[in-house]
Amino acid sequence: MKRLHSIGPIYSYCGNGFLSIVASRGSSDQRHISWIRDTRVLGLTPMKKHLFYTVLVIFIVTSAITLAGTVRLLPIEEKYLDKLIWAFLLQLAAAIFSVFRKANFFTEEEKARLESVEVAIAQTRPAAQRTLLDPPPGMPKPVKTIDVAATGYFENLARLQDRPLERDTWLRDVNGKEVTWVGVFADINAQLETGGVQLQLHPTSSTNATFFVFAPAALRDFAYSLRKGDRVRARGVINCSVLSRSPYITASLLERAD
Repeated sequence: MKRLHSIGPIYSYCGNGFLSIVASRGSSDQRHISWIRDTRVLGLTPMKKHLFYTVLVIFIVTSAITLAGTVRLLPIEEKYLDKLIWAFLLQLAAAIFSVFRKANFFTEEEKARLESVEVAIAQTRPAAQRTLLDPPPGMPKPVKTIDVAATGYFENLARLQDRPLERDTWLRDVNGKEVTWVGVFADINAQLETGGVQLQLHPTSSTNATFFVFAPAALRDFAYSLRKGDRVRARGVINCSVLSRSPYITASLLERAD
């Protein structure tokens, strides 16, 4: 490279930086050569500042004109005023969006804490979902109620006797549901294992159709107070899964229907 003699600084662009050759008067033997690779030297920061202030001035001028036209300080035609209002709203929305996008609302410690909370929530979500879907141990699952009377059950069963597919589908829908049936008391048997009783009832006094009611020990005294022909209302879960056997109800309520 040739020797360069200069009184002031000489700049020549070289690659992605500036080669600054500084020559001092009277000291031609000493030259300081430095590479300046900082992009700020290229004028990017001033350009950003100029752009920012230009946009800010445009926003302020547009806002002032729009507000002056809105309050009738400036005579602006309605078609132009509408466009100015829309431009003002768009600029305002863009400014708010930019502020919130760049704003740092949380410190690094708070961000780390929030991330740890999110991780803990993600880890416990499956267990929480299982807890909400499955009742706690010892708590009975809710039972759906179906509105079918004892007489209607046996009438529908007889009507579907020649259509086994429809009959079995209907029985599956009824099975395990809570029903409230009224029947005529016919007989009672003690359940020695559980201390409860088994009641035999007919839907009406003129039919031989039979259904059974299993009453817990708490209803034992009431069950033994019944007489043949008494009308009894029983509420509980029905089991009709075996077609060859009469349906039976595991009763939670037993009372006289008269």
